[in-house]
Amino acid sequence: MITPIREIWTPTNVEKPVSFIIHSRNTAEMWLSPKNTPFIVISIHTPGSERPVFPNDPNRVNTLYLQFHDEVAPNTRHTETILMSEEQAQEVVKFVKHYVVNDLNSSLPKIDLIMIHCEAGVSRSAGVASGLSYWLNETDEYFIQSPFFRPNALCRKLIIEAAMGRPDYAKIFA
Repeated sequence: MITPIREIWTPTNVEKPVSFIIHSRNTAEMWLSPKNTPFIVISIHTPGSERPVFPNDPNRVNTLYLQFHDEVAPNTRHTETILMSEEQAQEVVKFVKHYVVNDLNSSLPKIDLIMIHCEAGVSRSAGVASGLSYWLNETDEYFIQSPFFRPNALCRKLIIEAAMGRPDYAKIFA
């Protein structure tokens, strides 16, 4: 069953799942977490646009801000296209490891909810969520199969490679 957009998605076949909620910029700027649920935010906005302003939510532990266009390859019509970079993907993985994976830092609350947004809440945020879920939950089928999302393939690929290493494509396609 596909959960409607804007609801928290938690995989049911994982022992300690990490949950995700995807928003557009407009809904992210109004969203408050469920009661007593600490969460982190990955905020993706278009280069040149203002940073989003989030409501004061004591459960929001930290926010990572990123800027890149919703493209998977350089756009020949727009010479100023900025794609998600390997460095940004590594920054996302480092951020998530610090708050979600690293149980050694007991001064931080346990984070098992990640809110990710982009302008429309359809492609870049879903691509990042798909890659993170593939790494953390060993499944990303919700984001791939949902009619609400079109995960940006470059975002997904870069996150998976930053988290799990670059696969040997020669062996995969041999």
